[in-house]
Amino acid sequence: MTKWEDFEIEHKIIEVLSIPKLDNKHHFGRSFLTPYQIAIELTEKHPELCNQLGMELGGRGTGLQNSLTQYIAQQLSTRIKNGYIKNIEGVFISNMHLSDFVFADLSGQDITFYKN
Repeated sequence: MTKWEDFEIEHKIIEVLSIPKLDNKHHFGRSFLTPYQIAIELTEKHPELCNQLGMELGGRGTGLQNSLTQYIAQQLSTRIKNGYIKNIEGVFISNMHLSDFVFADLSGQDITFYKN
């Protein structure tokens, strides 16, 4: 089995994507989450996850080659593309006219996703 299966990452992500605050009845429909937002929420709900996987949360400029965020993004992308995950839709945000994209982790520390 893989870490993905051992730690039931897909199930945990589905829990994150199912939280009521995402279903805000907006006229565009449900909002979506980036891998960074998913990773931050996962570490809030499962604080032991980074240690279990041997990964840090991550962020641009941290120097980490294998972060939780990168792992989630890569696994979701591959598994959705190859048809292993059918109940999660993959999308991406264009960097057109985007200068900075910064998230706040649970401690309030900025995590830079994209910086032009």
